[in-house]
Amino acid sequence: MRLSGCLTTIIGICISSDVCRAAGFVAVSPQKNGFVVDSAPFPVVGFNVWEIVEAGACVEIDCEQPSGSPVVGRQYVDEVLSHARAAGFTTVRAFAHGVTPPYTSMDSQGQPIESMLVGLDYLLYAASVHEIRLILSLVSNWTPAGGVDSFAGNLGYDHNAFFQEPDVKSAYKTWVSSVVQRNNTITGTAYSEDPVIFAYNLINEPVCRDCPPYTLQNWIKEMASFVKGMDRNHLLTVGEEGYSSLYEEGVVYNPGSEDNRWADSFGQDFLTDHSFDTIDFATTHLWVDNWKEETGPELDLDFFTQWIDGHTQMADRLGKPLLLEEFGKKGRDVRDPFFAAAYDAVLDSVKRNRSLVGSLFWEFYVDGQRADWYPDDPDRGPWGVTASDVPHILTQEFAASLTSHLFNDTSSS
Repeated sequence: MRLSGCLTTIIGICISSDVCRAAGFVAVSPQKNGFVVDSAPFPVVGFNVWEIVEAGACVEIDCEQPSGSPVVGRQYVDEVLSHARAAGFTTVRAFAHGVTPPYTSMDSQGQPIESMLVGLDYLLYAASVHEIRLILSLVSNWTPAGGVDSFAGNLGYDHNAFFQEPDVKSAYKTWVSSVVQRNNTITGTAYSEDPVIFAYNLINEPVCRDCPPYTLQNWIKEMASFVKGMDRNHLLTVGEEGYSSLYEEGVVYNPGSEDNRWADSFGQDFLTDHSFDTIDFATTHLWVDNWKEETGPELDLDFFTQWIDGHTQMADRLGKPLLLEEFGKKGRDVRDPFFAAAYDAVLDSVKRNRSLVGSLFWEFYVDGQRADWYPDDPDRGPWGVTASDVPHILTQEFAASLTSHLFNDTSSS
Protein backbone atom coordinates (compact mmCIF):
# COMPACT_ATOMS: atom_id res chain seq x y z
CA MET A 1 0.00 0.00 0.00
CA ARG A 2 1.26 3.46 -0.88
CA LEU A 3 0.33 6.59 1.00
CA SER A 4 1.21 10.02 -0.46
CA GLY A 5 4.04 8.57 -2.48
CA CYS A 6 5.84 6.50 0.20
CA LEU A 7 5.49 2.97 1.47
CA THR A 8 3.85 2.51 4.83
CA THR A 9 5.98 0.50 7.24
CA ILE A 10 5.87 -0.98 10.70
CA ILE A 11 7.44 2.18 12.09
CA GLY A 12 5.87 5.02 10.17
CA ILE A 13 3.49 6.43 7.60
CA CYS A 14 4.04 9.14 5.03
CA ILE A 15 2.46 12.56 5.19
CA SER A 16 4.00 14.00 2.02
CA SER A 17 5.71 12.83 -1.12
CA ASP A 18 9.19 13.67 0.13
CA VAL A 19 9.13 13.29 3.91
CA CYS A 20 7.99 10.19 5.80
CA ARG A 21 6.92 10.98 9.34
CA ALA A 22 6.70 8.46 12.15
CA ALA A 23 3.06 7.80 12.87
CA GLY A 24 3.25 8.06 16.66
CA PHE A 25 5.53 8.20 19.63
CA VAL A 26 7.36 5.16 20.92
CA ALA A 27 5.81 4.05 24.20
CA VAL A 28 6.34 1.28 26.73
CA SER A 29 3.97 -1.61 26.08
CA PRO A 30 1.06 -2.12 28.47
CA GLN A 31 2.74 -5.33 29.65
CA LYS A 32 5.91 -3.28 30.51
CA ASN A 33 8.11 -5.75 28.65
CA GLY A 34 8.61 -4.01 25.32
CA PHE A 35 7.90 -0.97 23.17
CA VAL A 36 5.02 -0.08 20.89
CA VAL A 37 4.08 2.55 18.34
CA ASP A 38 0.34 3.10 18.03
CA SER A 39 -0.19 -0.25 19.81
CA ALA A 40 1.98 -2.16 17.27
CA PRO A 41 5.19 -3.81 18.53
CA PHE A 42 8.36 -1.77 17.98
CA PRO A 43 11.51 -3.90 17.59
CA VAL A 44 14.60 -2.07 18.85
CA VAL A 45 17.63 -2.95 16.76
CA GLY A 46 20.37 -0.78 15.30
CA PHE A 47 23.60 0.92 16.26
CA ASN A 48 25.40 3.89 17.80
CA VAL A 49 27.18 6.65 15.90
CA TRP A 50 29.67 9.24 17.14
CA GLU A 51 30.05 12.49 15.15
CA ILE A 52 26.74 12.65 13.35
CA VAL A 53 25.53 15.96 14.84
CA GLU A 54 28.82 17.56 13.84
CA ALA A 55 28.31 16.20 10.33
CA GLY A 56 24.81 17.67 10.25
CA ALA A 57 26.23 21.07 11.18
CA CYS A 58 28.75 21.09 8.35
CA VAL A 59 26.55 23.32 6.20
CA GLU A 60 26.61 25.87 8.99
CA ILE A 61 30.28 25.63 9.92
CA ASP A 62 33.45 24.95 7.93
CA CYS A 63 34.27 21.33 8.67
CA GLU A 64 34.68 17.90 7.21
CA GLN A 65 33.11 15.59 9.74
CA PRO A 66 33.33 12.80 10.51
CA SER A 67 37.06 12.72 10.02
CA GLY A 68 38.35 9.66 8.21
CA SER A 69 35.11 9.20 6.26
CA PRO A 70 34.86 9.22 2.44
CA VAL A 71 31.52 11.00 2.80
CA VAL A 72 31.19 13.94 5.15
CA GLY A 73 28.69 16.51 6.31
CA ARG A 74 25.02 16.00 5.60
CA GLN A 75 25.81 13.40 2.95
CA TYR A 76 27.24 11.30 5.78
CA VAL A 77 24.10 11.77 7.89
CA ASP A 78 21.92 10.56 5.04
CA GLU A 79 24.29 7.71 4.21
CA VAL A 80 24.14 6.38 7.76
CA LEU A 81 20.39 6.65 8.15
CA SER A 82 19.51 5.34 4.70
CA HIS A 83 21.77 2.38 5.33
CA ALA A 84 20.08 1.66 8.67
CA ARG A 85 16.71 1.70 6.96
CA ALA A 86 17.81 -0.54 4.10
CA ALA A 87 19.36 -3.03 6.54
CA GLY A 88 16.07 -3.45 8.38
CA PHE A 89 17.14 -1.54 11.49
CA THR A 90 14.79 0.75 13.40
CA THR A 91 16.91 2.76 15.82
CA VAL A 92 20.08 4.85 15.90
CA ARG A 93 21.57 6.24 19.09
CA ALA A 94 23.58 9.47 18.91
CA PHE A 95 24.85 12.30 21.04
CA ALA A 96 22.67 15.41 20.87
CA HIS A 97 25.80 17.57 20.87
CA GLY A 98 29.21 17.89 19.29
CA VAL A 99 31.66 15.40 20.74
CA THR A 100 35.09 16.53 19.47
CA PRO A 101 36.87 19.87 19.70
CA PRO A 102 36.34 22.35 18.16
CA TYR A 103 32.77 21.29 17.40
CA THR A 104 31.32 22.04 20.78
CA SER A 105 27.61 22.75 21.09
CA MET A 106 28.00 25.37 23.82
CA ASP A 107 30.35 28.27 24.42
CA SER A 108 32.57 28.86 27.45
CA GLN A 109 29.63 30.52 29.23
CA GLY A 110 27.52 27.43 28.75
CA GLN A 111 25.27 29.01 26.15
CA PRO A 112 24.09 26.85 23.23
CA ILE A 113 25.74 27.44 19.84
CA GLU A 114 23.03 27.75 17.22
CA SER A 115 25.05 26.36 14.29
CA MET A 116 25.54 23.06 16.13
CA LEU A 117 21.89 22.87 17.10
CA VAL A 118 21.04 23.24 13.42
CA GLY A 119 23.14 20.12 12.91
CA LEU A 120 20.85 18.35 15.37
CA ASP A 121 17.86 19.75 13.48
CA TYR A 122 19.17 18.12 10.33
CA LEU A 123 19.67 14.78 12.07
CA LEU A 124 16.02 14.77 13.17
CA TYR A 125 14.86 15.80 9.70
CA ALA A 126 16.95 13.10 7.99
CA ALA A 127 15.86 10.44 10.46
CA SER A 128 12.27 11.31 9.64
CA VAL A 129 12.94 11.03 5.90
CA HIS A 130 14.58 7.62 6.34
CA GLU A 131 12.06 6.43 8.95
CA ILE A 132 14.59 5.80 11.72
CA ARG A 133 13.94 6.52 15.39
CA LEU A 134 16.59 8.27 17.47
CA ILE A 135 17.78 7.82 21.02
CA LEU A 136 19.59 11.04 21.94
CA SER A 137 22.06 11.35 24.81
CA LEU A 138 21.83 14.86 26.21
CA VAL A 139 25.38 14.92 27.62
CA SER A 140 28.24 12.48 28.08
CA ASN A 141 30.52 11.63 30.94
CA TRP A 142 33.44 11.12 28.56
CA THR A 143 33.36 13.26 25.41
CA PRO A 144 36.08 15.92 24.93
CA ALA A 145 33.34 18.38 23.90
CA GLY A 146 29.85 18.57 25.36
CA GLY A 147 30.79 16.45 28.32
CA VAL A 148 30.64 16.60 32.09
CA ASP A 149 34.11 18.13 32.33
CA SER A 150 33.10 20.93 29.94
CA PHE A 151 30.12 21.92 32.07
CA ALA A 152 32.06 21.74 35.33
CA GLY A 153 35.30 23.22 33.96
CA ASN A 154 33.56 26.25 32.47
CA LEU A 155 32.53 27.17 36.00
CA GLY A 156 35.86 26.37 37.63
CA TYR A 157 34.93 22.99 39.10
CA ASP A 158 36.16 19.42 38.83
CA HIS A 159 34.25 16.48 37.38
CA ASN A 160 32.22 15.46 40.42
CA ALA A 161 30.82 18.96 40.87
CA PHE A 162 28.65 18.33 37.83
CA PHE A 163 26.41 16.17 40.00
CA GLN A 164 26.56 18.34 43.12
CA GLU A 165 27.00 22.08 42.58
CA PRO A 166 23.81 24.10 41.96
CA ASP A 167 25.34 26.38 39.32
CA VAL A 168 26.68 23.43 37.31
CA LYS A 169 23.33 21.68 37.53
CA SER A 170 21.72 24.92 36.36
CA ALA A 171 24.05 25.00 33.35
CA TYR A 172 23.01 21.44 32.47
CA LYS A 173 19.36 22.42 32.73
CA THR A 174 19.94 25.40 30.44
CA TRP A 175 21.50 23.14 27.83
CA VAL A 176 18.80 20.48 28.13
CA SER A 177 16.08 23.11 27.81
CA SER A 178 17.68 24.39 24.60
CA VAL A 179 17.32 20.91 23.12
CA VAL A 180 14.05 19.60 24.53
CA GLN A 181 12.16 22.86 23.99
CA ARG A 182 13.66 23.62 20.58
CA ASN A 183 11.72 24.14 17.36
CA ASN A 184 13.39 22.49 14.39
CA THR A 185 14.54 25.18 11.96
CA ILE A 186 14.23 22.81 9.01
CA THR A 187 10.85 21.17 9.65
CA GLY A 188 9.24 23.75 11.93
CA THR A 189 8.30 20.95 14.34
CA ALA A 190 8.84 21.34 18.06
CA TYR A 191 11.18 18.66 19.35
CA SER A 192 8.66 17.82 22.05
CA GLU A 193 6.12 17.05 19.31
CA ASP A 194 8.44 15.08 17.02
CA PRO A 195 7.90 11.31 17.23
CA VAL A 196 11.15 10.61 15.38
CA ILE A 197 12.76 10.94 18.82
CA PHE A 198 12.42 7.56 20.52
CA ALA A 199 13.93 8.62 23.85
CA TYR A 200 16.47 10.76 25.65
CA ASN A 201 19.37 9.65 27.81
CA LEU A 202 19.92 12.04 30.71
CA ILE A 203 23.64 11.35 30.37
CA ASN A 204 25.90 8.83 28.73
CA GLU A 205 27.55 6.65 31.38
CA PRO A 206 27.50 8.87 34.49
CA VAL A 207 30.42 8.46 36.86
CA CYS A 208 30.77 10.23 40.20
CA ARG A 209 33.83 8.53 41.66
CA ASP A 210 33.84 8.18 45.44
CA CYS A 211 31.06 10.74 45.87
CA PRO A 212 28.84 10.74 48.96
CA PRO A 213 26.18 8.02 48.88
CA TYR A 214 23.13 8.74 46.70
CA THR A 215 24.78 11.69 44.94
CA LEU A 216 24.14 10.27 41.50
CA GLN A 217 20.70 8.95 42.43
CA ASN A 218 19.63 12.39 43.68
CA TRP A 219 20.91 13.93 40.44
CA ILE A 220 18.99 11.42 38.30
CA LYS A 221 15.80 12.02 40.25
CA GLU A 222 16.11 15.81 39.94
CA MET A 223 17.01 15.88 36.25
CA ALA A 224 14.49 13.27 35.20
CA SER A 225 11.72 15.32 36.81
CA PHE A 226 13.07 18.42 35.09
CA VAL A 227 13.06 16.84 31.62
CA LYS A 228 9.63 15.25 32.08
CA GLY A 229 8.31 18.62 33.18
CA MET A 230 9.12 19.95 29.71
CA ASP A 231 8.31 16.88 27.61
CA ARG A 232 6.04 14.00 28.55
CA ASN A 233 5.70 12.72 24.99
CA HIS A 234 9.10 11.07 24.85
CA LEU A 235 10.56 8.23 26.83
CA LEU A 236 13.45 8.91 29.18
CA THR A 237 16.20 6.78 30.65
CA VAL A 238 19.55 7.29 32.36
CA GLY A 239 22.03 5.90 29.80
CA GLU A 240 24.35 4.07 32.17
CA GLU A 241 26.49 0.94 32.16
CA GLY A 242 24.55 -0.52 35.08
CA TYR A 243 26.88 -1.13 38.02
CA SER A 244 24.93 -2.51 40.94
CA SER A 245 24.97 -2.55 44.74
CA LEU A 246 23.52 -6.06 44.70
CA TYR A 247 25.57 -9.06 45.70
CA GLU A 248 24.37 -12.56 44.93
CA GLU A 249 26.79 -15.43 44.67
CA GLY A 250 27.12 -16.67 41.12
CA VAL A 251 25.32 -13.71 39.52
CA VAL A 252 27.30 -11.09 37.58
CA TYR A 253 26.20 -7.54 38.32
CA ASN A 254 29.62 -5.82 38.17
CA PRO A 255 32.87 -6.23 36.23
CA GLY A 256 35.60 -8.44 37.59
CA SER A 257 33.98 -9.47 40.86
CA GLU A 258 30.66 -10.43 42.40
CA ASP A 259 30.77 -7.73 45.08
CA ASN A 260 29.57 -4.15 44.73
CA ARG A 261 32.86 -2.25 44.73
CA TRP A 262 32.23 -0.88 41.24
CA ALA A 263 28.88 0.58 42.23
CA ASP A 264 30.36 2.13 45.36
CA SER A 265 33.29 3.62 43.46
CA PHE A 266 31.47 4.89 40.35
CA GLY A 267 28.27 6.00 42.06
CA GLN A 268 25.80 4.01 40.00
CA ASP A 269 23.19 1.62 41.37
CA PHE A 270 21.23 -0.01 38.57
CA LEU A 271 18.02 -0.77 40.44
CA THR A 272 17.74 2.56 42.24
CA ASP A 273 18.82 4.58 39.20
CA HIS A 274 16.00 3.11 37.12
CA SER A 275 13.36 2.92 39.85
CA PHE A 276 11.99 6.47 39.54
CA ASP A 277 8.60 6.90 37.87
CA THR A 278 10.18 9.44 35.53
CA ILE A 279 12.58 6.81 34.15
CA ASP A 280 10.65 4.78 31.59
CA PHE A 281 13.07 1.97 30.79
CA ALA A 282 16.46 0.63 31.80
CA THR A 283 19.72 0.42 29.89
CA THR A 284 23.01 -1.34 30.24
CA HIS A 285 26.31 -0.83 28.40
CA LEU A 286 28.72 -3.74 28.12
CA TRP A 287 32.45 -3.14 27.58
CA VAL A 288 34.55 -6.22 28.28
CA ASP A 289 37.73 -4.72 26.79
CA ASN A 290 37.55 -1.38 28.58
CA TRP A 291 36.75 -2.90 31.96
CA LYS A 292 39.63 -5.37 31.90
CA GLU A 293 41.97 -2.37 32.12
CA GLU A 294 40.73 -1.93 35.69
CA THR A 295 39.83 -5.50 36.60
CA GLY A 296 43.06 -7.03 35.32
CA PRO A 297 41.79 -10.42 34.13
CA GLU A 298 40.38 -10.88 30.66
CA LEU A 299 36.58 -10.60 30.66
CA ASP A 300 35.51 -13.40 28.35
CA LEU A 301 32.38 -14.52 26.55
CA ASP A 302 31.08 -16.23 29.69
CA PHE A 303 31.28 -12.94 31.57
CA PHE A 304 29.59 -11.19 28.63
CA THR A 305 26.58 -13.51 28.70
CA GLN A 306 26.41 -13.55 32.50
CA TRP A 307 26.38 -9.73 32.61
CA ILE A 308 23.43 -9.66 30.23
CA ASP A 309 21.59 -12.29 32.26
CA GLY A 310 22.24 -10.52 35.57
CA HIS A 311 20.91 -7.23 34.24
CA THR A 312 17.91 -8.92 32.68
CA GLN A 313 17.13 -10.35 36.12
CA MET A 314 17.35 -6.90 37.69
CA ALA A 315 15.16 -5.31 35.01
CA ASP A 316 12.64 -8.11 35.54
CA ARG A 317 12.46 -6.99 39.17
CA LEU A 318 11.92 -3.39 38.08
CA GLY A 319 9.13 -4.34 35.71
CA LYS A 320 10.60 -2.13 32.98
CA PRO A 321 12.00 -2.89 29.51
CA LEU A 322 15.78 -3.20 29.20
CA LEU A 323 17.98 -2.24 26.26
CA LEU A 324 21.54 -3.39 25.73
CA GLU A 325 22.16 0.16 24.58
CA GLU A 326 25.89 -0.10 23.88
CA PHE A 327 28.13 -3.09 23.37
CA GLY A 328 31.23 -3.82 21.32
CA LYS A 329 34.29 -6.00 21.19
CA LYS A 330 37.83 -5.30 20.08
CA GLY A 331 39.40 -7.59 17.51
CA ARG A 332 37.69 -8.45 14.24
CA ASP A 333 39.01 -11.99 14.55
CA VAL A 334 37.28 -12.61 17.91
CA ARG A 335 34.21 -10.37 18.15
CA ASP A 336 31.64 -12.33 16.13
CA PRO A 337 30.62 -14.72 18.98
CA PHE A 338 29.99 -11.74 21.28
CA PHE A 339 27.54 -10.18 18.81
CA ALA A 340 25.83 -13.54 18.31
CA ALA A 341 25.55 -14.02 22.09
CA ALA A 342 24.00 -10.58 22.56
CA TYR A 343 21.35 -11.21 19.94
CA ASP A 344 20.61 -14.71 21.20
CA ALA A 345 20.06 -13.26 24.67
CA VAL A 346 17.61 -10.64 23.39
CA LEU A 347 15.63 -13.13 21.34
CA ASP A 348 15.47 -15.58 24.23
CA SER A 349 14.26 -12.82 26.56
CA VAL A 350 11.59 -11.61 24.14
CA LYS A 351 10.30 -15.12 23.53
CA ARG A 352 10.00 -15.64 27.29
CA ASN A 353 8.31 -12.25 27.85
CA ARG A 354 11.22 -11.00 29.93
CA SER A 355 12.61 -7.48 30.12
CA LEU A 356 15.55 -7.48 27.67
CA VAL A 357 13.97 -6.43 24.37
CA GLY A 358 16.56 -4.76 22.13
CA SER A 359 20.19 -3.87 21.49
CA LEU A 360 22.38 -1.31 19.69
CA PHE A 361 25.96 -2.11 18.76
CA TRP A 362 28.91 0.29 18.91
CA GLU A 363 29.55 1.59 16.26
CA PHE A 364 28.58 1.75 12.59
CA TYR A 365 31.15 2.90 10.00
CA VAL A 366 30.31 3.70 6.40
CA ASP A 367 32.35 1.85 3.80
CA GLY A 368 35.85 3.29 3.62
CA GLN A 369 35.63 5.18 6.91
CA ARG A 370 38.87 5.12 8.87
CA ALA A 371 39.94 5.88 12.43
CA ASP A 372 43.44 7.28 11.97
CA TRP A 373 43.61 8.39 15.62
CA TYR A 374 43.98 4.69 16.51
CA PRO A 375 47.54 4.07 15.23
CA ASP A 376 47.37 0.35 16.05
CA ASP A 377 44.15 -0.10 14.09
CA PRO A 378 43.43 2.81 11.74
CA ASP A 379 41.20 0.68 9.50
CA ARG A 380 37.89 1.65 11.20
CA GLY A 381 39.43 1.46 14.66
CA PRO A 382 38.83 -1.19 17.31
CA TRP A 383 35.06 -0.85 17.31
CA GLY A 384 33.97 0.07 13.77
CA VAL A 385 31.50 -2.24 12.02
CA THR A 386 30.88 -1.85 8.28
CA ALA A 387 28.10 -3.34 6.20
CA SER A 388 30.27 -6.21 4.96
CA ASP A 389 31.47 -7.27 8.43
CA VAL A 390 30.07 -10.41 10.04
CA PRO A 391 28.68 -8.53 13.09
CA HIS A 392 26.62 -6.38 10.73
CA ILE A 393 25.27 -9.44 8.96
CA LEU A 394 24.43 -10.95 12.35
CA THR A 395 22.59 -7.73 13.25
CA GLN A 396 20.53 -7.92 10.07
CA GLU A 397 19.60 -11.52 10.82
CA PHE A 398 18.70 -10.53 14.37
CA ALA A 399 16.53 -7.66 13.11
CA ALA A 400 14.61 -10.00 10.83
CA SER A 401 14.15 -12.62 13.56
CA LEU A 402 13.06 -10.13 16.20
CA THR A 403 10.59 -8.40 13.89
CA SER A 404 9.16 -11.70 12.67
CA HIS A 405 8.67 -12.98 16.20
CA LEU A 406 7.05 -9.79 17.50
CA PHE A 407 4.59 -9.50 14.65
CA ASN A 408 3.81 -13.19 14.24
CA ASP A 409 3.27 -13.50 17.97
CA THR A 410 0.95 -10.47 17.91
CA SER A 411 -1.03 -11.65 14.91
CA SER A 412 -1.58 -15.11 16.37
CA SER A 413 -2.64 -13.98 19.84
